[in-house]
Amino acid sequence: MIRAVRGAPLLAVGATSLIWQVGSARSLLEGLRGNELGLGLVLMSWLLLVGLGSVLGAWVGSRASAPTLGCALLLLVPAGLLVSLAVQSHAALADPGQLSPVGRATALAMLSLAPACLLLGAAFALAARAPDGCTPDHWAALVFALESLGTVAAGLVFHFLLAGGSLRSAGLVAGGVSWVAALPSLGALRGRGRWAAVSAALVGALALLYLVPDLPLPGATRLERRIPGYRLLVHRNSPHAALAVLGRGDQLLFTASGQLVFSNQDDERLELETHLALLAHPSPERVLLLGGGLGGGVTEVLKHRPERVDVVELDPLLVDLARRYAPELTRGLDDPRVRLILGDGRQWLRRSPAASYDAILVGLPGPSSALTNRFYTEEFLRAAGRALRPGGLVRVALEGGEGYLSPTAALTHRSVRLAMQAAGLHPVVLPGTTTLFLCGVDAQPRLEARELLGRLEARHLRTRFFGRAEVMDATLPFKREIYEQAAGDQHGLHAGSNRDLHPTAYFQATVLWLALGSPALGGAALRLGEEVWRRPWLAPLAGLLIGLLGAALRRRRPAAGLALLAAGLTGLALELEVLLACQLARGVVYRELGILMASFMLGVTLGALAGRRLLAAIPRYALTVALGACGVSALVTLAVIPLGLAHPDAALWLLLLVLLVCGASVGACYPPAAAILAVRHGAAASSRAYAWDLLGAALGSLFAGGLALPVLGLAGTSAFCAALCLGGAAGLRRGVG
Repeated sequence: MIRAVRGAPLLAVGATSLIWQVGSARSLLEGLRGNELGLGLVLMSWLLLVGLGSVLGAWVGSRASAPTLGCALLLLVPAGLLVSLAVQSHAALADPGQLSPVGRATALAMLSLAPACLLLGAAFALAARAPDGCTPDHWAALVFALESLGTVAAGLVFHFLLAGGSLRSAGLVAGGVSWVAALPSLGALRGRGRWAAVSAALVGALALLYLVPDLPLPGATRLERRIPGYRLLVHRNSPHAALAVLGRGDQLLFTASGQLVFSNQDDERLELETHLALLAHPSPERVLLLGGGLGGGVTEVLKHRPERVDVVELDPLLVDLARRYAPELTRGLDDPRVRLILGDGRQWLRRSPAASYDAILVGLPGPSSALTNRFYTEEFLRAAGRALRPGGLVRVALEGGEGYLSPTAALTHRSVRLAMQAAGLHPVVLPGTTTLFLCGVDAQPRLEARELLGRLEARHLRTRFFGRAEVMDATLPFKREIYEQAAGDQHGLHAGSNRDLHPTAYFQATVLWLALGSPALGGAALRLGEEVWRRPWLAPLAGLLIGLLGAALRRRRPAAGLALLAAGLTGLALELEVLLACQLARGVVYRELGILMASFMLGVTLGALAGRRLLAAIPRYALTVALGACGVSALVTLAVIPLGLAHPDAALWLLLLVLLVCGASVGACYPPAAAILAVRHGAAASSRAYAWDLLGAALGSLFAGGLALPVLGLAGTSAFCAALCLGGAAGLRRGVG
C-alpha cells in the first residue's frame, strides 16, 4: 500500500499541472485573439516540455537518489511558476486586435512554460519510480490514478474558486500545493540531500511570497502585466474572457482575450453600419443588437425612434467596465425603450418567439474564434431568420475591402454568404472597408438610393459622419460589381457553407494565422482543406492506415509505446473537440476549462484502475481491448456532440460525460502498456509510459488544433481518431504481452 509520503507528490504534480496549465492557456490566448485552436498550441508546448522533464527525471533518477531529487524539485516548483509568470507578463504576443504569427506564439509558449513544465515532469518521473516489491502494472495504475485525481481536484477548485482570479493567484495556489506536498519528505532525508531540500524549500517559500497579489515586495510590480505602447487601465478575468481596458492618448480600447471589442473612437464606423442597415427597413420598430451596444451602437439605433431595442451582451463585467471608463458610450442603455439582456445571443434567439424583430444587427468581431464564428453559421442565421417579422432584415459585417480580397478573405465571405443562402436568407452586399450583408427572409432588402435618402430626410437623423454622400457612395452599383469579382472563384478554391459542425470561416481564420508566419504553410493548409472538403473519406481512411501500420510492429516494446501514442493523440484531440463544442453550444468555454479538463482526468483515473483489472483478466489482449475502447469513445463523441448542440441547456452535462468516457478509455491503456514496457525498463516503466502518452497527446494537440478541427471539422476529427484506434486495435488482435 502506498504511504502518504509517496502519494502526496503524485497528487501535487497533477493538481499543480492542471491549475497552471489552464491559467497559462487563458493568459496566452490573449495574444491569439481568443482563437480556441491556440489551446492546441499551448497544450502541445506543455505536454512536450513535461514529457522532456519526465525523460530527464527518469534518466537522472536511475543514477541518483530519486526521493531526494523529487522532493527538491517539488519544493522549487513555485520558483518555476514565478519565472513563467514573469515571462508571460512582459512578453506580449501582439498588439491589441492583432494576431501574433504562429512561430512567435509557439516560441513564447515554450519559453514561458518551460520553467514549470520541466520541474513538474522531472518530479513526476522521480516520484513515479516503482518501490521494491510492487509490480509495474499495479504501480502504473496507482500512479496514474493519483496524478489524475490531483488534476480532478484542481479542476474543480479552478472552476469554482479561481476562474475569475488572476494568473498570479493561480500561481500562488499551484505553487503552494506542490511546496506543501513536498514538506513531509524532508524528515525522511539525511545528509547532503536534506540540506539541498531545505535550500530548495527556502527558495520556493520566497517565490510563494512574490506570487501573493498586491504584496509590497521589492520588484514585485515587475510581475504586473504590461502591453508596450499602451496604458493598462484594468485587466480582469471574467467567466468568459480576459478583459482589458487600454489607453493611448485620448483613445480607449476594450479587449476580450486580446480581441478588440470596441473603442471610444468608433463613431464613423458605427454610424455607417447602423444607419445603412436601418434605413433599408421602412419602419424598424423592434431592433435586436447582438454585441455592439456598448460602443455607442444603441445611441445610433435610438435615432430611428424605434419602439423597443433589445441589447444582448454576454459578459456583465464588460458592461460594468464600459459604464465606468466610457460612460458617454453607454448612456443609451438607460433609455426606457432599451432592454439590456445579459446572456448568450444565440440562446436568446433560440428562446425568442417567432417574428419578434424588424432588424437584427450583429455587432460582434469577425469569425476568427469559435465564440464569434457561431454568429456567422447556418444554424445561427436560420434562427435569426425565424425571429424576423415580415420585411425584416439581418445585418452581418465582415472585414474586407471593396476592390481586393485576399484568397482567404474571399473564402470567408463566400462561406458566410453560402450559410446565409442555406438558411433561407437573401443577402445584399454593401462593399467597403467593412463589408455589410443585409439579409431579408422573403426577398432582398431594397437599397435604391432615392428611397434611402427619402428615409434619411424623414427621420431627421442627427449624425456627425453619415449623410447623403455616404448613402450615395454605398449604393453605387459598380462597387458591388467590383466586389463580386474580388469575391468570386478566380482563386480556384472551394468554399463550403459555414456550419457549426464544420466551421469553414473559422478554418480560414486559422489559415490566415498560419500565413502570417509562413505564406507557404498557410497556402498548403488551404489546399489541404480543399482536398478534404472534396473527398471527406480521406481522413478516416488515413487514420485507419496509420493505425494498421503502427500495429504492424509486432515486437512488444514498439507496439506498447505506439498504442499509448495513439491513445494519447486521440484523447487530446477529442478533449479539444469537446472544448470547441462547448464553446459552440454555450459560449462559455473560458469559464468551463477547469471542470471540463477535470472530467477528462477523472475518466483517466477510473480507466487506469479498470485497466489493471483488464490486465489481470485477459493479459494478452488487454492493450488491444483498451485501444479499441478509445476508438469507440471517438464514435460516442461523434454521436453526442450534435445532440449537445441541439440542446444547449443540457450540453455541459453531455460533454462532461463524453470527456469522462474518453478519459477512461485512454487511462485503461496505461497498465497493460506499462506491464509490457517493464520487460526492459523495470521500475521506470510508469515514467516511460507517461512519456509515450505525453508525446501522443502533444501530437494530438498539434494535429487537432492546427489541422483536424479546422480542416475536418468536429465530425471528421472524431472519424479520424476512431479509425486510428480501431485500426491499431485490429492490428494487435493477436495479442501483445
